[in-house]
Amino acid sequence: MGSRDTRRVLGPEKSVCHDLLRPQVPRAFLREDGLRWDGRSPQDPRKLFMSVGMITQAKGSSYLEVGNTKVCCGVYGPKDVQRGQDFKMSGQVLCAVKMAPFSAPVRLPPQPDTRQQEMSRQLKDALESVIVLEKFPKSLIDVYVTVIEDDGSLLGACITAAGLALCHANIDVYDLVVGASVLFRGDVLYLDPRREEEEVSDNNQLTIGMIPKHAGGQIALMVQRSGQVAPQCLSECLNAAVDLCNRLHSLAQKTLLVHLQETLAHSSSSSSSSP
Repeated sequence: MGSRDTRRVLGPEKSVCHDLLRPQVPRAFLREDGLRWDGRSPQDPRKLFMSVGMITQAKGSSYLEVGNTKVCCGVYGPKDVQRGQDFKMSGQVLCAVKMAPFSAPVRLPPQPDTRQQEMSRQLKDALESVIVLEKFPKSLIDVYVTVIEDDGSLLGACITAAGLALCHANIDVYDLVVGASVLFRGDVLYLDPRREEEEVSDNNQLTIGMIPKHAGGQIALMVQRSGQVAPQCLSECLNAAVDLCNRLHSLAQKTLLVHLQETLAHSSSSSSSSP
């Protein structure tokens, strides 16, 4: 007989949150005072939290919060390529983005869907242009990203978390890669959109992965989620995303520096206390 928690009432597995059963009342994209529904202006990003070393079993790991979007990343390797796989003199990167079943308003199935597979491919494209693969011949680097909560700008958060985890794992990279998303609606740019803002049909969204300090700043990945966009609109979105990436890069560097200082302080205190 299986164990059962008698202290809580277990609902059926296919239960649906009562909020989803309420009739959807359309509301304006902005409030009457011109601000977004979370109180931000169009040019304000959400609050950010970064940390590294969250997964002790991984060689490198990171945890990232962008508003309510929460992402955890673990890096394993480099390790030898198994027999039967494609042989390459340069290193190979394996990326997998897994969304937790409770990460979305509607419970997700355990099997990866098309969106998760597409995000895994996009993340791999970004990291392959950042990692110095020539230093890891006949090796494989595994990058696993777990999405704890999805509240918009997910691909950019996954790229930033993967860049932090690679640096924490001492993997040689050209630069710390960060990601950012920008939404264009009407004639206004919106930085770091939420999930509710992304779901509006008449929006144009741009997500980039950037290495700001390498060769004067290079874009490792650019994904546009929309149809035709005017060149002027695309140029404005790209400039805004690049500016946001520069700010994220400074915060990510500070996070790694603080972690390094704490590690050195702990090691020095441990060596001094030992007989």
